Amino acid sequence: MRKFFQIRSYFTLFIAAIMSVLALGSLEVCTQVGGILKEASYKIPSLNKLTKTKPAIATGLDDAVTEVPFLDDFNPEQFASLRRLDRGPHNGFILDRPGLFELNCKSYCLHAGTYGPRGGDGYAYAPLKGPRADMIQKILQNSVTHPEIPQTTVQTLIWGILAHAKINDMSPELRDAAGKLLLRKDIDDLNRKALGVIGEEIRQRAWENMPAPARRTLEAENRLRSMLTTTSATYEELEKVAVLVGDPTETEDSREIPKGRWSYHPDGYFVRYFPSSYHETLYQIYVPVPYVLERDGKNRIIAISDNLQNRIEFEYDDKTHLTIAGDSKIDAYAFANIRFINYGAIGPEIVVIRRTAWENLGWTLVGIPGERNRKLESQSQFPDISQRYRDAQVLFKQVSKLVNQVRTLEGSKSKKASGDDAFKDAIELAHLAAGLKVAFGESLKDQESWVREHALMIKKACLYAVCKHIGSSRTFTLTQLPDTLLVASLNPILPGGSDDPCDSPPKSSEDSPEADPSEGTAVPGNADRQRLAPSASDADSDDPHPDCGKAAALKNELETIRDTFVNNKPHPGEDGFQYAKRIEGMFGYGEQGGATSPMQTHAGCGINVNESYYQSKPPIFRTSDCAHEKTHQAKCRWARDNVTGGFVTWMNNAQNYRQNEIDAYNAGIKVLDDWMKNNGCGK
Repeated sequence: MRKFFQIRSYFTLFIAAIMSVLALGSLEVCTQVGGILKEASYKIPSLNKLTKTKPAIATGLDDAVTEVPFLDDFNPEQFASLRRLDRGPHNGFILDRPGLFELNCKSYCLHAGTYGPRGGDGYAYAPLKGPRADMIQKILQNSVTHPEIPQTTVQTLIWGILAHAKINDMSPELRDAAGKLLLRKDIDDLNRKALGVIGEEIRQRAWENMPAPARRTLEAENRLRSMLTTTSATYEELEKVAVLVGDPTETEDSREIPKGRWSYHPDGYFVRYFPSSYHETLYQIYVPVPYVLERDGKNRIIAISDNLQNRIEFEYDDKTHLTIAGDSKIDAYAFANIRFINYGAIGPEIVVIRRTAWENLGWTLVGIPGERNRKLESQSQFPDISQRYRDAQVLFKQVSKLVNQVRTLEGSKSKKASGDDAFKDAIELAHLAAGLKVAFGESLKDQESWVREHALMIKKACLYAVCKHIGSSRTFTLTQLPDTLLVASLNPILPGGSDDPCDSPPKSSEDSPEADPSEGTAVPGNADRQRLAPSASDADSDDPHPDCGKAAALKNELETIRDTFVNNKPHPGEDGFQYAKRIEGMFGYGEQGGATSPMQTHAGCGINVNESYYQSKPPIFRTSDCAHEKTHQAKCRWARDNVTGGFVTWMNNAQNYRQNEIDAYNAGIKVLDDWMKNNGCGK
């Protein structure tokens, strides 16, 4: 924040310089309007008023204290749209589930007189601070429910507030927008504390010894005040003043922030920004998924698994072991075997298991490194051991620093960490992630997409452990989530479960945090570039729904399964469940887990739903699957009243089984088809 403190100091010096030229009190000045010098009705404010005026927004680079450098290589490919989630009371998004989410949002310039973002710039999260922070956040939040107000109008109003312009002297369009986005008392306060326009001669004398960045900011704000209140300037003319084009030189207040850097958010998740311009920013967040770790007798991590039983398993080569000289708390072990096990589903019934494994691939550190620097000798079986050990020491310091910074944040939802092993888990998971990264090298890019995403489980588990160590009260736990994905393989009619979960979908937890992009600021590493204010307004709102592609892919898969039932009649003597097993075996998706999850109709004609599976899917997937299972449910209720032995007996007839599945798949496909038409898919 040094730069902004300096600007305040420069502003005070500027006022003192003015007063050395002018008599105390107020004085009429000349201003240029339409190329003609006219005597302005504005007065230079009194010394007392000017010296008490602070920048409307004070957030600076020094406020970005929760960067996470060890996530610079964490680049998932599969993000869900934030538009899937319910809106919160501030028009943000309710984070009632873990996962990766993104929104290409409308964003706004918060620093007039600085350079706009370029593609390679890195940004970090910082809280929105300053005397006008609440008002600007209110404008951004309310703009979500006023889509009729153009983004350019919202930005112009924000520039006016940054420039301390008087709302009552702005154009009718801006006054009308202010009336919709702010309270009357807010507008009155802005009018009461507005500044007048400072004439050119006085500015030149007062600013001649100022550093260029500070002078540009004050000059831009002064020109914006004039253009907004005394002329009919176009948006393009305002933009030329507020947003500079080109590349600034690095200032002493800058620091390196790589593109795509993650920051920890006080509400217990991670956030990063990719601005394509000052008015459009890709906003990405990760709410840590809960993981369970398994350790062996030597306290080494041997398995990482999530609530859907996705797993990464490790076996170590005990013969290839290195004790770090002088550091008894850390060792190195070679991997004997690494296995990936991934579970998925097609529709409500077909479960797919994918596996892959590698032998004798790389090595990892086990334990927490000491803080003393040690020069380690190169080892043929442990190449780069010295560098990996130093990297582990750096990681230890980064995690410790992050934890300490988060706990000092105002409004942080963290609490004192418990006495568990979360810190050790985080460090050792980071060791494993580094080991896999080195072992795979560039070859990981050539793997199937599911393998690339599965490899990220290690980093995700590390982040979950970090949040547990921080003591985030928002951290999801496995006990809060439903049962695992796979259940009994070939019996789709299970006892128990709620009768109608499809009629009562789960509601958001009352204590779920709200991801509101407007409560934070995207701060650039180069202090002479724009600070950005992302909003919860979708920049792509006129485009088809972001889940169109996923819905179309699911529809295609369901049609393939339905057509397989249509084109394959039961064999003579085949009962319904034998027939189902044969149909399932026709799909080339690897091992088949059976027609039982993530949703099924049980013998009592109720529906079981694995809600944890649907948390990571577009909501229309659950709706489609419910339509499928309600078809089974309706037939179950009919059979219960009309067939001896009920639904189980009726479905044991292969012809009945076949027709019921065709009807059920048709019902789910129709739901998807209707949804796609209503959401502009295929346009």
